[in-house]
Amino acid sequence: MLLAIALPKGWGAVRSARRDYLSRLNWVDHRRAISSLLAYLTRPHAAGEIRVHAAGAKLLASYEEMSRQTEAEQRRLARAQATTDLITGGFAGLASLGCYGLLWWLLAAGGLPLAVGGTAVVAIRSSTARLTSLVQQVNRLYEELLFLTDTEYAIEIAGEHMIPRTGAALPAPVRAVRTEDVTFTYPGAVAPALNGVSVEPTTAPGTWTVSAGPPVTHGCST
Repeated sequence: MLLAIALPKGWGAVRSARRDYLSRLNWVDHRRAISSLLAYLTRPHAAGEIRVHAAGAKLLASYEEMSRQTEAEQRRLARAQATTDLITGGFAGLASLGCYGLLWWLLAAGGLPLAVGGTAVVAIRSSTARLTSLVQQVNRLYEELLFLTDTEYAIEIAGEHMIPRTGAALPAPVRAVRTEDVTFTYPGAVAPALNGVSVEPTTAPGTWTVSAGPPVTHGCST
């Protein structure tokens, strides 16, 4: 009967933890976007750019809309939590009623002495409190394991995309980097931004010799 009292609370705690975890997982990009908007709105480094482009009203409107969405999600979680607590409380109450009803039946039928029945009442109250504490600790462990799973998944992905440590070593240390006849044209541009540019180091440390092809006459300065 004591397990019947504690199990609904354990189910409700696990369900609530899972719900909060999925909410955080689905809304993590949303919270990052809000943090970025808040940084632009409150820090001085972006004030000049915001005034020049008259973007303050747009940023404020976006921040307010995203904040309303966050508040709506918090209200949804609160309503779901209240529903879960109501269901688990109801089942736990019925189990408690059944437990005390069983104890009363044993006392009425003569299966338990009155002194033992009084001791059982105290034991039920104490054991129920300890079982509730145990359920809370197990639920906290379950929450941590959910985020630990995310960490392990991130480590696995990082291992798949990490720079490989295999391969042949370079025959000698890299002493210099040279470019020869580099030409580059921006998408949509008519003339190249770089035309036959070559760069090579000189004997003086930290200096380079730059040579280029014909001059580019498209109105841009480099």
